[in-house]
Amino acid sequence: MQDALFELPETPPEHAVIACFQLGGDDLGEPDQWSLVVATERSMAAAVTVAGVGEVDGNEFGGGER
Repeated sequence: MQDALFELPETPPEHAVIACFQLGGDDLGEPDQWSLVVATERSMAAAVTVAGVGEVDGNEFGGGER
């Protein structure tokens, strides 16, 4: 007889959350927008740390998005 209702994989699957910000100005946005995006990234990292669910993997600039 099996103890579990279903079998879990040995390694849990990976998931990602991708946040995209539409930036103004040139392709890299404006400096005041950068500070808001960085603050958001820090908030996300803190939430991930508290929840113990993964990591925030940085950011990318270009094409009017970050």
